[in-house]
Amino acid sequence: SAVYRYFRNTEDLLLALADRLIGESMAGFTPGGDWAADLRDLALRAYRSALRHPQIAVFSTVRVTGRPHEQHAVDTGIGLLLRAGFDDATAVRHYHTLVDTALGHAAVDAGVLRLAPAQRAADEQAWQDEYGNLPAEDYPSLHRVREHLPLMGGSAVEPALDLLIAAIRQEAAERTG
Repeated sequence: SAVYRYFRNTEDLLLALADRLIGESMAGFTPGGDWAADLRDLALRAYRSALRHPQIAVFSTVRVTGRPHEQHAVDTGIGLLLRAGFDDATAVRHYHTLVDTALGHAAVDAGVLRLAPAQRAADEQAWQDEYGNLPAEDYPSLHRVREHLPLMGGSAVEPALDLLIAAIRQEAAERTG
């Protein structure tokens, strides 16, 4: 009952926890001179903070807290995109895409972390054993890339963010001409 002195209900408590994770991810963040590098750092901070708390991440990555840490993070991210020269609507759209990419990966990777170690190892090994040994006549593309299939194990968050930020950077360069 002591918890309910500070929080109206369980929902309020969970939103406070989610906002605390966001605050944790923003701790020590100082934008530098490269807006794109700062966006990448901001996204990876959110991703890593969520993974430090995978039980909460499954909930927190899909909610809007409406609280101070989240408000500060959103303002910071959109501000970086405005600084890059994007118009208001495009800055919001790109921030939404960036944060959903990072948090979507966090939710998936948090789910993987909740698996037993033997299950995680079996899933990663399956890329080599199951997919890597498929016959070329039935699966020509998989057969061709079979030695690279272990790349499918682990998180794809960094390559996804790199692709997304490269596309945003290219769009910014085209706008400034």
